[in-house]
Amino acid sequence: MGSAPPDNDISQSAEPVESNMLQRMARGVIARAASWLLDPPLPLVAVVFGLIVLLKTGWNTYVCLDQELMIAKALPGAPTLDFSYQFLRWSLAGPILARLLGAVTPRAFLALHAAVLVLSVVTILAITAYRRGNRAARFVLLALACSSSVTVMLRWLGSYDVFTFLASSLLVLSSGWEEVFVLSGALGFLHFEQGVFIALALLIVGPKRSLGRWRQAGLMLGGLLVGKVLITAYLASTGMDAFSRLYFVTHDEPLSAFVGSAMTYLPALLYTMFGAGWVWLGVLALRVGRDWGQTRRGMLALALLVIPTIVTLDETRVYTMMAWPVLMTLALVAERRAEEDDLRLLAGAGLLGFIVLPAGFVTFEGEFFPALTDSVGRMMTGAVLAAFGVLLVWARSRPRIRRS
Repeated sequence: MGSAPPDNDISQSAEPVESNMLQRMARGVIARAASWLLDPPLPLVAVVFGLIVLLKTGWNTYVCLDQELMIAKALPGAPTLDFSYQFLRWSLAGPILARLLGAVTPRAFLALHAAVLVLSVVTILAITAYRRGNRAARFVLLALACSSSVTVMLRWLGSYDVFTFLASSLLVLSSGWEEVFVLSGALGFLHFEQGVFIALALLIVGPKRSLGRWRQAGLMLGGLLVGKVLITAYLASTGMDAFSRLYFVTHDEPLSAFVGSAMTYLPALLYTMFGAGWVWLGVLALRVGRDWGQTRRGMLALALLVIPTIVTLDETRVYTMMAWPVLMTLALVAERRAEEDDLRLLAGAGLLGFIVLPAGFVTFEGEFFPALTDSVGRMMTGAVLAAFGVLLVWARSRPRIRRS
């Protein structure tokens, strides 16, 4: 007759059972969340995502709304602006459209920008679904919801961000050389500095197959310069100062002050750069696309965009508007190249992060939304890093199911 196994053997054999149970529970939650994104009709998913974003973020008026309205009312002439607001003259899409439509009151101006934001999202999703497929559009929607881009556009409602968002998104979806050139020109006209960094980041991620790296670089540079020449010529024709451009330092502060501010609020700044997108990026980097050179280049591009961010006034705002085209590109690459189980992991984990994690931003003046203190920023950063660790351990233990 055999003897019973020692007690310590029983406890050791129970550990894998408990671990397997936790893994099954986690897989069930992730699978259910993925089905919420991938199964319902795309318009329904978009509406639900929009409502969640509004509940999390709300909206706020752009601090320079009065100056934007002054520009709109003065067009096609030159408004009289304080020197600190002269940078607004270089991003005229909102005032021009408002002037053409007669939306030159605060309420009408804000409604116009809200409508542009909604129509931009609808247009981007429709073109993505038409060119890349319905599921690709869902992953672009998830990437947008997880990023801080919508938070920024809602909290700075009335700013030019909605127009650069639309132009940069369409640039990602562009295919022929004509589209690349025209959309780069639009970015040059709308916001030349951000356009330069967006073009550089997209080239780092990877050129379009139909164009090649150098041809695409030439088209983007040419388009940006044409847009810059057009806006400069227009400003000069109206008598405005067309040859001074203060964007990085607009309040007579030394460069060290901007860097010092970014370092002071670094934990909160790091969190708000992506917000819930940290979970989405973590799954992508650690599991879904860890073997893809394009994913590694995307992470490099996102890291390089920190450099212009720390020398600007609205740190989170500047970073997330430049980073969005890179996130969108990575979402499209993942949908095209990832294995089926990894796609559902990305969808489920990203959706849960979007629902649970709060939105936020940081500015040079130390303004936070929500009321992120330094300690809260550290806790959030720690929670994100801990979630990365859990996801990494769990994800690497899962078998791969290859697409047929």
